[in-house]
Amino acid sequence: MSKKIAVLITDDFEDSEFTSPAEAFKLAGHQVINDRKAGWQNGEG
Repeated sequence: MSKKIAVLITDDFEDSEFTSPAEAFKLAGHQVINDRKAGWQNGEG
């Protein structure tokens, strides 16, 4: 069963910290949605 997987991206992340897991989810048939919230800091936003 395919699922939608949301990934919250914040500042100071390495590209591979997103691309490697996202690619694995896509290969497993899931839809990956990335969400980079503008101004997100310390869990607020």
